[in-house]
Amino acid sequence: IFLKRRFADVIIAEDGAQGLAKFNEHADSIALVITDIRMPRMDGLEMAQLIKQHSVDKPIIMTTAHEETDYLLEAINIGVEKFIVKPIDTKALQRALETIGQRLQIEQQLQEAQNQLADQEEKYRTLFWTSMDALCVFDWQTLTITDTNRAYQTLLGRNARESKGMSLAELFDSTVATDLADILQQLEASNEVMLMSLKNSQGQLFPTELVLGKFTTSQGLFGVLAARDASERIKNQQEQEQLIESLETSIRAMQEVS
Repeated sequence: IFLKRRFADVIIAEDGAQGLAKFNEHADSIALVITDIRMPRMDGLEMAQLIKQHSVDKPIIMTTAHEETDYLLEAINIGVEKFIVKPIDTKALQRALETIGQRLQIEQQLQEAQNQLADQEEKYRTLFWTSMDALCVFDWQTLTITDTNRAYQTLLGRNARESKGMSLAELFDSTVATDLADILQQLEASNEVMLMSLKNSQGQLFPTELVLGKFTTSQGLFGVLAARDASERIKNQQEQEQLIESLETSIRAMQEVS
């Protein structure tokens, strides 16, 4: 009656063997196990040990008589959380239930937070990997590359394994690499697109538009470099400039004739 007033569903077993069978049948829905040490067919210690082998974090409360204290050390080694001495004091049982309940609530909240974090990480990985921009994550202190996406690997000609652990300075011309830390600070502070040349796996430099971001995790401070190939844009710009220059030359020639 005491337990049924506090729990929506109480599963009762006549002995340890039946208790283990019912636990195995309802393991996912059982939050707590309360058992006596002495039971027919299978005692509480054996049942608790088999339950812990299946569900190591499942809390177990064990009731015991004063003369059964020799079993307590074995029960502790098995992983029994609480002991209630018989005859059972309902106040002591209530305190034990509250303590375990608080722990279960904290574990549930932690699990929910971990699930949310995993969902967010999965979304991040999807966005990161499928981005049209070439993205490169690096350790801000050591300037060591930690992660790259598909667009980066295509643009630079280096796969994830080749890029990971590589110095960010290796992506730039030697004249830039020596002042790279200062350049990154300026780029991060300006929050603007910068036109710079990057070096691909063949050692060839090509123009790119770069944007830099910074973020902090439990593992430290990181930067993310977003790059786009600017070769086509520069080519179009040069063609436009040449066209404008040609038109201006023609106009001047016509003015001189007239």
